[in-house]
Amino acid sequence: MQIESLDKIYHDFFSAMPVHSKNNRIYTLPELLGEGGFKRVKTFSGLEIVYSNFFYKQQQIKRFSSEHEMVEIQFMLEGESEIWVKGSNCNVNPGTSSFLFMKDFEVSFEFPELGRIKSLSIGLPVQLFDYYLAQYLDHSHAKFEYFLLRQSFRQYELEIDPIIEHLIHRIVKEISAQDTSPFIIEAKALELLNRSLHLLMFDSSHVRHAVSLSRNDTMKLRKAAELITSKMDYPPTLLELARSVGLNDYKLKVGFKEYFGTTVFGYLRKKRMEHAFDLLCTEKTTITEVASEVGYTNLSAFSKCFRDTFGVTPSHIKRYY
Repeated sequence: MQIESLDKIYHDFFSAMPVHSKNNRIYTLPELLGEGGFKRVKTFSGLEIVYSNFFYKQQQIKRFSSEHEMVEIQFMLEGESEIWVKGSNCNVNPGTSSFLFMKDFEVSFEFPELGRIKSLSIGLPVQLFDYYLAQYLDHSHAKFEYFLLRQSFRQYELEIDPIIEHLIHRIVKEISAQDTSPFIIEAKALELLNRSLHLLMFDSSHVRHAVSLSRNDTMKLRKAAELITSKMDYPPTLLELARSVGLNDYKLKVGFKEYFGTTVFGYLRKKRMEHAFDLLCTEKTTITEVASEVGYTNLSAFSKCFRDTFGVTPSHIKRYY
């Protein structure tokens, strides 16, 4: 069932990471480099289940490649890292999951300084994936190659619904326990895969095809985010922002949502509110002055947005600082 190929992929991944392991199940980062590590469970059915909880003290870039093929679903629970497959960005945003289909691939991971990463990944052999689909769908056209679309890498992003969230927490709790039960872990992992595959195949409202972004694209998107933050009192229009960073407005809108997990104006609103909160807590300024500094001329609109974001009014914060 190609279990050996999948095992080789994960072996190569952990070999590329600066970790210590005595039993090929628990991998820890050296104290000099960071904190935390990985817990790996290999099941009888061939699943590879990995729970990650770690951070590096300095930015790290790690690479590995494989000539084998695999299916993996990743659930990002906390933090962010840059992931590149065949030169295309395939970040998984916090609170989302992604189905990854790969063969003969190269992967680059860029981990930020002191940025904690918590994630759950489940890899399954391609033959198991195809067998599942054949049994579940009662027809044979939807196989591994069908999802690749003649490419070496494809990503399909899924929303994490309450059922998936419950199963994730159950698996993480079981993996983290001292008396780990491999039976419960495998059973819950299969249940989680079943739910995720159901959404992938039958509920398009939960599925989003990830946009391919080059390194140059992501550099321009980061520049756009910096411009928004630096000019939040009088932000540029979408067209002005697109011209400033060298993207067309469509690529800016779609790429920004893909990379940051929110729209341009959603990002601007978030940064405005965060800055306003800091000003209210640390500066001897009035609420009107704070609203003006973050780009609001209407005090009522500012107060409503602040309350929607933090659950309290600006005046409530001001009373405590």
